[in-house]
Amino acid sequence: MRLFLRLFAALLIAVTFGAGCTPYTVLKQSAPSALLGQTSYHVEPSYDNLKVGGKSEDAYLAEKDADTRESFQGDKEGMHQAFVEGFASAGVKDGYSVGHTGAKDGDVEVTVSWEFVEPGVFTAFVNIPTRVAARVAFSVNGELTDEIMVEAMVEADVYHPSSGQRMRDAARICGGYTARYIRDQTSE
Repeated sequence: MRLFLRLFAALLIAVTFGAGCTPYTVLKQSAPSALLGQTSYHVEPSYDNLKVGGKSEDAYLAEKDADTRESFQGDKEGMHQAFVEGFASAGVKDGYSVGHTGAKDGDVEVTVSWEFVEPGVFTAFVNIPTRVAARVAFSVNGELTDEIMVEAMVEADVYHPSSGQRMRDAARICGGYTARYIRDQTSE
C-alpha cells in the first residue's frame, strides 16, 4: 500500500509540474499566428554559428583527420535529412507538406540554424550522450514571423553506438518538436 501511495504521489507531482510544458522555447511569435492556413513549408539548414563540443566547427575539425572531417560533413547532411523527416512525418498527419529542395512561391521558409552539437562518446567504460540544439526561424513572404529553439539528446548505448546515428536521431526529434510548435500555433 505504501508503495502504491508513493507511486501515486510521484505521478501526481509529474502531471502537475509537467503539464503544459512544451519541447521548444519560443523566441518570437506572431499574433495572430502567421502559420494559420499555411500548407507548404520549405526547410533550409544553416551551420554558420555551429559549435561542436563548445568549439567553433572550424576549430573542432582542425583537430580531426581527413576521414573524420568528411564523415562529419556527412553527419551534418544526415542531420538535415533527419530533421526534415521528423518535421514531415507530423506534417502528413496535420495536413501540410514539407520539402527541402526547390522552394515554391507561397512556401513558409523554415531556416534551421544548428547552433550546438555535442557528438558524445560510446565506449566500454565511458558514455556521453549526443545533444543537438537549433534555432528554427519561420518566414512568410520574406518576413520573419516566428522563431523557436529546439534541443534533443540521445543516449550513447549499445543501440546507438555511432555519434552520427545519434546526431540524426536527435535532429529527427527536433523536427518533431518543430511540427509540434506548428500544431500548437494552428490548432483551435
